[in-house]
Amino acid sequence: MPYPYTTLLALFFLPPLLCEANTYKMAQESCELSFIIKNKLILVEGHADGHAGYFLFDTGASELVLNKRYFARQRGYNAGHTYTDVHGRRAQHGYVYVSRFRWGSLERDGFYTPRLDLAPLEAALGERIIGIIGYDVLRHVEAVVDYYAGSMQLFRIDSASEYPAEPGAPDLEFSFQLDGHLPVVRGAAGPVGRLRLGIDSGTSVNLIEARFREKLEPNAMQRRTIPLLGAGGDEKRIPYLVMESLQVEGVYAEQYSRVAFSDLSMLRNYGFQVDGLIGVNIFRLGKVSLNYQSRRIRVWLGQNDYTLRLQLARPLPVARAG
Repeated sequence: MPYPYTTLLALFFLPPLLCEANTYKMAQESCELSFIIKNKLILVEGHADGHAGYFLFDTGASELVLNKRYFARQRGYNAGHTYTDVHGRRAQHGYVYVSRFRWGSLERDGFYTPRLDLAPLEAALGERIIGIIGYDVLRHVEAVVDYYAGSMQLFRIDSASEYPAEPGAPDLEFSFQLDGHLPVVRGAAGPVGRLRLGIDSGTSVNLIEARFREKLEPNAMQRRTIPLLGAGGDEKRIPYLVMESLQVEGVYAEQYSRVAFSDLSMLRNYGFQVDGLIGVNIFRLGKVSLNYQSRRIRVWLGQNDYTLRLQLARPLPVARAG
């Protein structure tokens, strides 16, 4: 891995697809899957039209995306469709027709989905990446991610099923808002007391809008730059600080938080109202449940080097993003 802890894949701006009558459905009430970690990112196994391989588990992506290296473009479904990555780079993308997609017991047949050049992501992670699993897939399940065990459970969400019960009450529980497809929570860092932070498991570093750098830098414990890789394959060096802490929803604070700074004006240009991104680190808390229907996150803390840096609010409230 040439650039550990710095790969960022931002796919926020894919346009809505053609309206489809079918959608993703769980063939069973629940299933259990394994995954691997590369550069802190979560790679799950799935299948699409005879191709089996790894998909990036990415709450920052709007939908299922396939790697154009393995899937041919469908004629007539590329004109005028563009995406923008974290560096503001715009590029066109085409579509591919998928006869059958399967991730555990979650399935969908007969639909179009975007295809992008994921060669930079494959090179950075050193694995064969056939696609990305984003919001439009994840909103149909409750995903319980056990980061350190390398296991994930998917539970069907419908009017007839109950949310899964874990042994014991969660150590943390809070709600999020949806800004487009992006889960958003409230945060605070140093003198900046109100931050709207999107949860993006497709980035391995926390990212804050560059306009806050001037306020945060004087109190930083360390200062340097890091290379940041965008979805378009561009790499730029950006400022990187070690802050005393980053608070989330008034429920927990990460001490010695690593934060990078970038111009996120392209987010606002597309209507997103966020001040930064919490990367995959939120899943490093232990076992984390993400449910788009109830818009809540539950956490059963694990004992690891990451949670040793946490300060927890007591008593633990059920906080709501606002």
